[in-house]
Amino acid sequence: MNNFVGNKEEKNLSHSIYVRLMTPQGSWWNDVFLGSRLHELEREKNTTLLYTRAEEYAKEALEPLIKDARLKRVEVQATKGQKGLCFLRIECTSASGKKYSFSHTVGVL
Repeated sequence: MNNFVGNKEEKNLSHSIYVRLMTPQGSWWNDVFLGSRLHELEREKNTTLLYTRAEEYAKEALEPLIKDARLKRVEVQATKGQKGLCFLRIECTSASGKKYSFSHTVGVL
């Protein structure tokens, strides 16, 4: 993720995206829908299907940011990293129309 540098909107989005991607879905007591299923990929083999799932899981986790009008658009691209890593590139457009890019790493087999 970003190093939390930039304007207030970028910091808030960075934090929101990080929390949604890092929290296993259903594990937070106050909101069972908060979080992602990315943790499920930690035991999967590094295959093409894994990257498709990673993109789907990340988009699903970030969808509430569109529903609550903090973002207008979210695009996620998963690519193969070094052995045992899947890199997510997240491109989003905020409600104010500014475009931001974030990155996230998922450990895999």
